[in-house]
Amino acid sequence: MYRALISAWLAGLASALLPQPALADDSARVNELIQTRCFVCHGLNGESSTPAFPRLSGQHAAYTVRQLADFKSGRRRSDSMKPMVEDLSDKDFELLGAFFQQQPALAHAGGDPALAAQGKKLFLEGKGSGAACATCHGTSGHGAEYVPRLAGQHAQYLVKQMQSFKDRERPAPAVLAKAVAGLNERDIQALAAYLSGLK
Repeated sequence: MYRALISAWLAGLASALLPQPALADDSARVNELIQTRCFVCHGLNGESSTPAFPRLSGQHAAYTVRQLADFKSGRRRSDSMKPMVEDLSDKDFELLGAFFQQQPALAHAGGDPALAAQGKKLFLEGKGSGAACATCHGTSGHGAEYVPRLAGQHAQYLVKQMQSFKDRERPAPAVLAKAVAGLNERDIQALAAYLSGLK
């Protein structure tokens, strides 16, 4: 009896250690997507080489999935992203979200120290009646499940997105819309300079 139990246990262990077809298929699929669609703008590991495109390494999977779905539905508009995602499935989005979240977020040089210091104060304390950015994104800028990681993001990209929220070109939650409404151009530049230097 014990011999039979041990044999069954060993068989189960061996099965668990063997490569699973589904996992192999998922790995092949995400590699295909990265190499044929994502890497030109975002790099093979989510470290985009140009500030026009966001760094995705270390970004929360749930947030990435939601943004991809928004690009596909048109809720978030982008002439470059729309054709990249319009034929992808929800499973594809999940695979990409998980992949980029697992990539290590690298440290990058920040902007002008004086400007970054002003940005730090705005990030941690807010301005006027608007909530401080750290309220949602955390004091380290790492965000949460559906709240994007901002630490280490390209300053130019951050400026563009904050301006889009301020101008209501990109949909924003009420708390974010109120927070950016009171920011002037220098405030936005300062926040971007500070956040781009965080890890």
